[in-house]
Amino acid sequence: MPDHRLCRKAFMWGLNISNRYIRTWSNDVKTLMTKCNLLVVYTNLNSERRSMTHILSCVKDKLVELHQQQWINGLEDMPKLRTYKNIKTDNKVEPYWKTCLSRQQRSVIARMRSGTLPLEIENGRFRNVPLDQRLCIMCKSQSIEHESHFMLYCKRYGQLRTTLFNAIVDNYNDLNTLPVNIRLKHLFCNYSKLVSNFILKLFYYQTICGKLISPYYIFV
Repeated sequence: MPDHRLCRKAFMWGLNISNRYIRTWSNDVKTLMTKCNLLVVYTNLNSERRSMTHILSCVKDKLVELHQQQWINGLEDMPKLRTYKNIKTDNKVEPYWKTCLSRQQRSVIARMRSGTLPLEIENGRFRNVPLDQRLCIMCKSQSIEHESHFMLYCKRYGQLRTTLFNAIVDNYNDLNTLPVNIRLKHLFCNYSKLVSNFILKLFYYQTICGKLISPYYIFV
């Protein structure tokens, strides 16, 4: 680019002050180009020319990779997202957002994934109950009532769970043989409508048993 062009002058000015200051746009670009193995393009140390398409593709891929790693690291500091970490492996839009669900169905799916449903593991947090004492009051297994227990193991919901699994016809002959994280991911990603209705039925059942006053105010 000719030296008299304004954008060229602005670039050279930024390049010059980057030698005196650390936090500059030029240094940020230099750091990114270094991570993309494109420092030679930034410094123009040789006459080799690379297509803009190639440069943009490399930078885009690296930015996506850095964002993905930052997202993964952020999840490690959030214990409430125990279920979310099991079923969310890619930083992309989840299938249930593209499924025709009611507001109530979408709400219950989102709250189950984010660990904010009124299960004992969440309710006990507000009452300062130790984690190992936040037990399921619907069964006598002395198990912590977290999302996995609620969805897959609580014997009180066995009949409803069997109905759900019988409605699922796919390559998995027996969902119970899958690891917990694979099972949950399979259910939430491929059967969001069935799963949301199943969860609502479980809370309605809790209402009948006297644990909840009404399940519906939770998801509106």
